Amino acid sequence: MDVYPKVWLLLAVLLLPLATAASPRVLVYKNDACSHCGPYLKDFFSLLDKNGVTADQIVVKDYLNNADSRREVAELQSRFGVPLDMQGHMLAILDGVYVLEGHVPLSVVQGYLDAPKPAQPVIVYQDSMQPDVRSYAVLYDGKRQVYALDGQAAPVSAQDYSKYVIPAVLIGATGILLYLGLKKGPAREARP
Repeated sequence: MDVYPKVWLLLAVLLLPLATAASPRVLVYKNDACSHCGPYLKDFFSLLDKNGVTADQIVVKDYLNNADSRREVAELQSRFGVPLDMQGHMLAILDGVYVLEGHVPLSVVQGYLDAPKPAQPVIVYQDSMQPDVRSYAVLYDGKRQVYALDGQAAPVSAQDYSKYVIPAVLIGATGILLYLGLKKGPAREARP
């Protein structure tokens, strides 16, 4: 009977490092098909390194080629309450509270690394891969705000509506085709 407590104690000692292992400080889900993600992540990881985040504190997963990772991304976005229009092509969770969607400007990331950790998740979105990014969106405590890169609230005209162009063109083209099809009327059957 004295053997069982010793076995449990031995098991506890052996499993303790696994139980106390810290969760990753940064969890990144990238899209391997994105040619901009590699250079962005190189700079992102360099920024993290300068701020004391070591490589063993970072987990990187490719969600494009892995169904489990895609499922994880969907679960994380649901858990953090990321609205569909703020979901980017790359996701990074920083310190379990900052949800970075897309290519969030590194100056913005640095600001969050310097700031005290908030009580609630902060969702930061900037999915543009263009070098002339001027604004980003933040969702915190149910409130969405667009900021210029200098940290000031951005005017509405600075918001990026480019992601709506293709759907608008497709809807418009479908409407025109339907209109033209209805205008012609039903096809007449040829008489024998």
